[in-house]
Amino acid sequence: MTTYLVKEGRVDDGLLTREDMQLESYCSGIGKVLLAYLSEADRQRYLSGGPFVRLTQNTIVDPDALREHLQTVRASGYAIDDREIAPDLCCLAVPILQPDRSATLALSVSSIDQRKFEKSHDALLRKLTQTSEQIARRLWVETV
Repeated sequence: MTTYLVKEGRVDDGLLTREDMQLESYCSGIGKVLLAYLSEADRQRYLSGGPFVRLTQNTIVDPDALREHLQTVRASGYAIDDREIAPDLCCLAVPILQPDRSATLALSVSSIDQRKFEKSHDALLRKLTQTSEQIARRLWVETV
């Protein structure tokens, strides 16, 4: 499970997530980023711990397909929840990398407006990545 620690935005924005809420990692943007940055052994242990429940028609439930998807997430440096938790919820997430390039924290943006979300994907990814890097610098570089 992935725990959402901080949420910004309107309470009535129609989004599913709330502070202190937990969602399944295999189908949430933040969860998939964190799974992708696990060690190979820990990721394999997670994938063998199924079954994975289909929450929407887009939810990836096959462990082999999920393994491949997580490899793509790791290679690209971001994850998308494309209506995998709820039929109208999209999420883009990036890791907050530690100095050793591992990640136990992530940052995301969610929307229930799929058209707007897809149209602004590149700009959102740039902003998330910049913000993630700023957070990482403050957490790990400036405190050393």
